[in-house]
Amino acid sequence: INPDASFQQINKSACKMLGYSAGDFPNLSLMDVCPNLTTDDWQNSWLELTKDGTVESEMIFRHQTGRDIPVDISATYFEFDGKAYNCVIARDVTERKRAEENQRASKAFLEKILNNIGDPIFVKDDQHRLIIVNDAFCSIFGVSREEAIGKTLAEHVPPDEKDHFMNVDRQVIADGKENVCEETLTVNDSKTLTISTKKTRYVAENGNKFLIGVIHDITERKRTEEERLKLENRLQQSQKMESIGTLAGGIAHDFNNILTAIIGYTQMAKEDSQPGSSISKDLNEVLEAGNRAKNLVRQILAFSRQDDAERIHLQPARIVEETIQMLRPSLPTTISITQDIDTITDLVFVDPTQLNQILMNLCTNAFNAMEETGGRLSISLKNVTLSSDDLIHLSLIHISEPTRQYFQSRIKSSA
Repeated sequence: INPDASFQQINKSACKMLGYSAGDFPNLSLMDVCPNLTTDDWQNSWLELTKDGTVESEMIFRHQTGRDIPVDISATYFEFDGKAYNCVIARDVTERKRAEENQRASKAFLEKILNNIGDPIFVKDDQHRLIIVNDAFCSIFGVSREEAIGKTLAEHVPPDEKDHFMNVDRQVIADGKENVCEETLTVNDSKTLTISTKKTRYVAENGNKFLIGVIHDITERKRTEEERLKLENRLQQSQKMESIGTLAGGIAHDFNNILTAIIGYTQMAKEDSQPGSSISKDLNEVLEAGNRAKNLVRQILAFSRQDDAERIHLQPARIVEETIQMLRPSLPTTISITQDIDTITDLVFVDPTQLNQILMNLCTNAFNAMEETGGRLSISLKNVTLSSDDLIHLSLIHISEPTRQYFQSRIKSSA
């Protein structure tokens, strides 16, 4: 090529590449077959060539039919018979460029597939450095792809988790056996996740080993499983209590039949005894004990849901006093009972057996609190007047109601 960009001489390969005959080139310049090259570009290139002697670059030639041809250019400056020339060797790199473009498209396609997978995916080299990660992986670690590539991210997890991850990675890379493991992941001291990780080894053609991993967040699934197990345990406990209630109800019915005979024959014996005699007094004790046993049977039947609750108007003081009488013999001598019972309280409409159960449960809780150390069990009963604000404060109601009279029973242990 001459300094003015005209063609001095071309070979057959150049004619074939560009689609011109040898006779066409005297009327053409380099800018005619290289449309992206301007006159200024050529002059600058010529100055660079005369200075450096050799220049290599990529250019686009245009075929006579208008088709673009990517080429690699190697230009050499030389002089002959006092004239300067540019010897250009052009190599058609269309296939290479097509392969590079296909490779870029395949890479972009693979990246889109990886990034559309919801589970974090990663690839590490044998030095535990990340070389491929998807968007889900970056999201779970809170880093960008640029911050992850080439790093181990070991500083983002606690030491115990880091050691576990590294040990598994080394084992998989060493023996090539796939590893599936449930483990915890705590990133930057934030919320701990429960994950299931599958890791496998890939050996490249050059012998380099890589670790491929897929992380599946199973935190929600594990929480659901735990809740299901809790519900199953509650159901089993409920079924167990139902069985106990059924058994207790059957025993209570049989015992009630025995009590009926005891109370009936005791009443007949009392009628035959002399009023005021010691035998009559003893029979009264038997009847009183039988009635207490009858009430106990009613409690068992109420517990087993085989007896309908019977609500009546009564003085609550009587139930409280009966509860204390039933409770006192079962308490050790290290626990004393003090009572402050207001016997003049308003009537309440309640099932006495259920009220007795509530009081017994509260007293039993108090007894258990001081079973080892001993102490004092205090039981009180009094009338109270509660306003709407009082009830709302006690979380008993959520709307306004008129001021009313209530009875309050307080069970307190010195523990």
